Amino acid sequence: MPDGKQYSFTMTDLWELTKKAKAGDIEAQLAVAHAFETGEGIEQNIQEAFNWYKLASENGDAEGYYRAGCCVRKLAPNKSETIAKWFYEAARIGHLKAQIELGLYEYYEYLPVEDKEKAEIYWLRKAAEQGDEKSQTALGIKLSDLCYFEEAVSWFTKASEQGSAEAKYHLGELYRKGLGVESSPEKAFHLYKESAEGFCPEGMRELGKCYLEGIGTDEDENEAFYWFKEGAGFDDAESYYHLGRCYHSGWGTVYDDEEEFSAFQEAVEWASLNETPMPKAKLMLGICYYDGTGVDVDYEEAIRLFEQAAEEGVASAFYMLGECYYHGHGVRKNRKKAFSYYLQTAEKEEHDDAEYSLGFCYENGEGTKEDILKAIYWYTKAEIDGSYDAKDRLDILLQRK
Repeated sequence: MPDGKQYSFTMTDLWELTKKAKAGDIEAQLAVAHAFETGEGIEQNIQEAFNWYKLASENGDAEGYYRAGCCVRKLAPNKSETIAKWFYEAARIGHLKAQIELGLYEYYEYLPVEDKEKAEIYWLRKAAEQGDEKSQTALGIKLSDLCYFEEAVSWFTKASEQGSAEAKYHLGELYRKGLGVESSPEKAFHLYKESAEGFCPEGMRELGKCYLEGIGTDEDENEAFYWFKEGAGFDDAESYYHLGRCYHSGWGTVYDDEEEFSAFQEAVEWASLNETPMPKAKLMLGICYYDGTGVDVDYEEAIRLFEQAAEEGVASAFYMLGECYYHGHGVRKNRKKAFSYYLQTAEKEEHDDAEYSLGFCYENGEGTKEDILKAIYWYTKAEIDGSYDAKDRLDILLQRK
């Protein structure tokens, strides 16, 4: 409603208001427009509402500009450029909701300006300065993305003080990482906790990680499991991933193959729906299909998931592809390809299984030329990284020498 006012109309009221509106009374023009827009006291007619709002805007009224834009959005939702122009006229003379539309809902994209990013920040800042909590949070996110962390802290703090659970989550991230503010795991923990208690799924997930890893608080696997489950209840993909890890490892719950599979499957599906990369969840779901954990063995599906995770940079996915090619699971055996995948894994990270496999390949000339010195090299690395099998093989080879 215009200016947040309550209107209650009779036909007589409308007749009187229409006379005033035609005579140039802006308040009457807005009231008549509102009646046509909502169908209050008269048959709804969005086009007629637009005409009256337009008349009010011609007298310089910000609400007239804004509501005219809203009417255009109802009449022709695809005319984003026209809608943006109406919002712009309202926003430039201080209309908060119009500023929010331009900054928060990205109508700035349709304004005739060269630097869209500056336009977005400009209108977010205008709305944020008027105290709009969502705009303050969105501005903080944008400034963080641009590495203006100190100013981001300021806006997240303002939004947090108004009770924004989302802003508390983002502020917690900056305190944990020490960006724009002195690093404080304890402060981050408390902000995540307040965010989680405010029903922010990202806050729930990060609070779970704090409990799991002892960040700013004592380790507590039961609390970690609880908060991951809460976050998953809001369809947060990463919460589902960590929930799957809990079922896989028995953290805060009992081992449960079916729940593990279900959690990783949900993580992958929700990440796909939200167009969010979740390669580690794809890897773990692939391992479930590979091992038959909570689901029938399906090597082809496992390979598909391993390939996707590998494309997204997960080193262990290369190792699992190596295993598929080495053993002929879902593909024809190909020891050269297996060796290549093991090598790619070991080059990306310290991975004792891949390092052991490389040592074995060099020792036995599988997928590559036999080379005992290189076998010793890779077995040694694998042993350093925790492989007991590598130690046994290394002892045998060194005795031969």
